Amino acid sequence: MQTPNLPKARPLELTALACFMIMTGAVRDASAAEPGAVRVGGGSDVTPETSAPESLPPPSTSTLDFELGGAFAYTTPPIRGGTSPFGMGLGGRAGLAFSSGIYVGVTVIDYLGSKDVDVTDTALLYGLDLGFGFSLAETKDTKLTLRPQVGVGGLTVFRTDPSLNATTTSATGKRQVDVVSSASGGGGGRSNVTTVDAFYVQPAVTLMYATGAFFVALDPNVLIVPGITYSGAAPSTWLSYGLQAQGGLRF
Repeated sequence: MQTPNLPKARPLELTALACFMIMTGAVRDASAAEPGAVRVGGGSDVTPETSAPESLPPPSTSTLDFELGGAFAYTTPPIRGGTSPFGMGLGGRAGLAFSSGIYVGVTVIDYLGSKDVDVTDTALLYGLDLGFGFSLAETKDTKLTLRPQVGVGGLTVFRTDPSLNATTTSATGKRQVDVVSSASGGGGGRSNVTTVDAFYVQPAVTLMYATGAFFVALDPNVLIVPGITYSGAAPSTWLSYGLQAQGGLRF
């Protein structure tokens, strides 16, 4: 039986066929490899190591607010039946409110006082406020805060009496020169103003509503003036109740 003669494959055709088979196998292996893997020397796949993304710090927020505002105050008389150095008053406050809730500020109130015949009593209150605020409700643009606080500082009471002389007698029996007439050039002439300095403590609770850069607040309080000597009377403790209406700006 005679074997048919088959055409001999030429070297160029064999070379092309081998290249096609090699390329087909490489594509099949690459599709099976993991995304991002690199084949090393035709062997196993090696996945390059990637560094973990760095954690970004949280967006910065304000750690404190600066509050600056005016105040309208009313404080009850410390002594029933007598002239009161308090009554209505005007003043203001400034302070720092930290994000932790701590509040540190200063307050100044000038009281208009009252008058009995020719005698007029007024007062000036100035001191430091320390408190801690609690957020009752808060939105993006508004905040309602309850802030218990205590104020401590000085209280100066002024008594205007036309019958007084430049040289007066204090409660201790010592003779003292009135500094008002001396500083104004009175030269020891007649003066009708005497002053009494004392220390005060003022517990309070502030309810503040803030919207944007503005705030309004109500501040019920108790004014305690211990051991004050006034108008020739024996030392006593004054106890008065007050309310402040406040309004201002936050920065």
